[in-house]
Amino acid sequence: MVQRKKEVIKHFDAWSASYEQEVWTRDKYFHEMIESWVLKSISKIEEQKILELGVGPGIYAKKFLERTNFVINVDISYEMLKIAKNNLEKDNDDNNLLNFVLADAQFLPFRNNIFDIINCIEVLRHLPQPYKIIWTIFIEMHRVITKHGSILITIPNILFPLNLLWIFYYKIPLNFLRLFHKKIGYHYDRNASFPHFPVLYNEPEDHMYNFFFLKKLIRKFNLNIFQFLGNFFFPACPKILFPIFKKINKVLGRSPWKFLAYSFLIKLERF
Repeated sequence: MVQRKKEVIKHFDAWSASYEQEVWTRDKYFHEMIESWVLKSISKIEEQKILELGVGPGIYAKKFLERTNFVINVDISYEMLKIAKNNLEKDNDDNNLLNFVLADAQFLPFRNNIFDIINCIEVLRHLPQPYKIIWTIFIEMHRVITKHGSILITIPNILFPLNLLWIFYYKIPLNFLRLFHKKIGYHYDRNASFPHFPVLYNEPEDHMYNFFFLKKLIRKFNLNIFQFLGNFFFPACPKILFPIFKKINKVLGRSPWKFLAYSFLIKLERF
């Protein structure tokens, strides 16, 4: 597990310089939809203490700092933190105090019950041995969040119909797949346990979860599900399909069909 975690750190360190351009441009509409949900979910953040867990290039932190001056930015990648620091310092017109912490989400260096909001977006999918590590991350989030505090997470859904097609990926020879995309499987250990996305974008870890596991996890930590939405957008969603998926999200995202969405947008509250 330690070696796999080192691979994740190495990957995001190397990717940091081009991450914002590649991911936020390539998957623009996917990320814009999530960003809109995050900002609506925590509309009243003035005087709130926010933990941005997995800050990346600082996209969400920038939005938060427009309305509050207490944001702690955490990432396991030192190079990614440097990018976030550079981005936020350029736009820090209000001279907010900028806080950056190099830390593992499994071992957060903060005292108990300090944060009012934890924003953990597109992070839990990149865990090595995810069904084990996610437990310790929830222990830490539960420890540092205040009573009645909010935790925002996104989780890829294994029951999304297109995700189920990845099962067949494991039956196809890797060399054949690379005829279509040379990066496929670059880091991937084909002996690793399912579920795992094919590594289309050279990512060492990219995992899916199921709702029943999530429900068990949330109950274990006595968290209240304040909001649970299905997100039918998927990364690299073409611009022409954006209006269609926007309507699908609006109609099906809150219905029982949400359990077949690409991912879940979940707002939790601690009792």
